[in-house]
Amino acid sequence: TNFDNARAAAAQKLPDSPVSGAPFYLKDVNQFTSDMPTTFSCPFFDGVKPKPDSELVKRWRKAGLMILGKTNTPE
Repeated sequence: TNFDNARAAAAQKLPDSPVSGAPFYLKDVNQFTSDMPTTFSCPFFDGVKPKPDSELVKRWRKAGLMILGKTNTPE
């Protein structure tokens, strides 16, 4: 989980959106975030932090979703 980043994002002015401020978890598969590792639940990818957010994550953040963390995915 990444509560510190979610709290910081919530402290900002939220966009006018139906999902603005809603808590949200990402599946740890092909949803790259610059502030959280993406491991695909595979030791080979342990510690990998992609530089840019994926396009989908950018859109979710722009809509105001509060990304709290990532959920595990079986290898």
